[in-house]
Amino acid sequence: MVDAGFRLRLRGDTFQIRYSTPTILNDPRGHILARWWINGEAFNPTMIEEPAGQKDVAERVRIGRALDLHVTFNSRQFGAQKGDRIGVQLMFCPDGWISPGRDRQHQLRLDNNSVDSISRMSDKVEFTVP
Repeated sequence: MVDAGFRLRLRGDTFQIRYSTPTILNDPRGHILARWWINGEAFNPTMIEEPAGQKDVAERVRIGRALDLHVTFNSRQFGAQKGDRIGVQLMFCPDGWISPGRDRQHQLRLDNNSVDSISRMSDKVEFTVP
């Protein structure tokens, strides 16, 4: 098995993401995608609009190896019930990603072939709906 350099753990309501190399930690919504399962079946959500307030904002670049994301899981949005087993796997896209229909001015950088620009998948973690 190849080490993706990107690990995911769930501790309570916090996803703990650990990188093997220093990584830019800004804007996780623009660089991390999630795939969800309910009782072993892939969950295919309907597309939603980008959250309000998500703008292209210049900020100080944060570099590190650890990122903790607090997640409020709403089982009704997934059609999940008490006792259902939920799985999640993350994909880290260093150069960002584009949602369908988004303005093409925000194109990804496609000219970077370095190892640091390769998208990587985390391991899958699971929890039970309380």
